[in-house]
Amino acid sequence: MINYIFKMKETTTHDLLKIEQQLSNPKGIEGIQMGEKMHERNFSMTKASFDTLNLVNDDHVLEIGHGNCSHLEYVFSLAENITYHGIEISETMYLEAKKQQKNTNSSYFKLYDGIIIPYASNSFDKIATINTIYFWRKPKLFLNEISRVLRLNGTCSICFADKSFMEKLPFVKEKFTLYNKDSFEQLILNTDLHIASIHEKKEEAISKTGDKLERKYNIVILKK
Repeated sequence: MINYIFKMKETTTHDLLKIEQQLSNPKGIEGIQMGEKMHERNFSMTKASFDTLNLVNDDHVLEIGHGNCSHLEYVFSLAENITYHGIEISETMYLEAKKQQKNTNSSYFKLYDGIIIPYASNSFDKIATINTIYFWRKPKLFLNEISRVLRLNGTCSICFADKSFMEKLPFVKEKFTLYNKDSFEQLILNTDLHIASIHEKKEEAISKTGDKLERKYNIVILKK
């Protein structure tokens, strides 16, 4: 949904604030619709993020902010006997994601407060999060939470649209904190994680008005 651009003359300030709220924490019928749009428009970012994790058989995987989790089938296609856990701050997305459980006995979902990850230390081989970093309330603390639940030699993939792209979107306001590669490198300092690699990517995106855009995004690979 991050590349969902709105024609300003057709969209009121109130509309933009509602979009921002639903992006940060989808709720109700509108939240379900937003989740569908986010899945559709961000699927390429989601696939790229999980591809960089290099999942192997028997991995225990955590996704932070899974949305409606319509991509779960793709995750399970990457290796055998994966155990998938997802956590969400949005009750609407949590309930939508649980519908995916009918297709697998190896997926588990939890609601959480957006600060403390509700799992024991050293629980996961791989962790992924796509387009959530803008909404982290305590980013350094949260990065250390990721480190805590990540196993030694585990891998975390953090994917986010670049600040240069995001700051042009009319619904990106106070609820968003924007990052580029350099500001993320500063954020990671004095945490328990280090950057193994950064993948800078560009793709063509289509706006609501039918205009073609270039979306720049980053996938940061972190190691414990």
